[in-house]
Amino acid sequence: MYVIAGVTGHTGRVVAETLLAQGEKVRVIVRDAKQGEPWKQKGAEVAVAQLSDAAAVTKVLSGAKGAYLLLPPRLDVEDLIAAQRPIADALAEAVRKSGVPHVVLLSSIGAEVGDGTGLIRSLHDAERKLGAAS
Repeated sequence: MYVIAGVTGHTGRVVAETLLAQGEKVRVIVRDAKQGEPWKQKGAEVAVAQLSDAAAVTKVLSGAKGAYLLLPPRLDVEDLIAAQRPIADALAEAVRKSGVPHVVLLSSIGAEVGDGTGLIRSLHDAERKLGAAS
């Protein structure tokens, strides 16, 4: 079983569809049940959870062979880095507690640099937290 976040966007959707086409078991994470209905029809298991909820994401990741995770963009906040910090913390905690052995985090060029990259800094921080969790 593979757990995929971001299935209502571009990258997570492609990951989930590709795995399903290859006959893999897939569990998708969505924020509300309506978003999961098309995925149920495609044969995926649907988990409703907020990525900022470490306990819920831990449960979703439990028993998975791998996960595709991301920090959803938040264009509705003034400080994106501060808004994404608790999500990265929750994902790292969930990875650590669930024991999922393989994790892919959608990132960006420049995330390897700690300063001077603007909003990409949130991905730098998330990479470090998830790297330490696995």
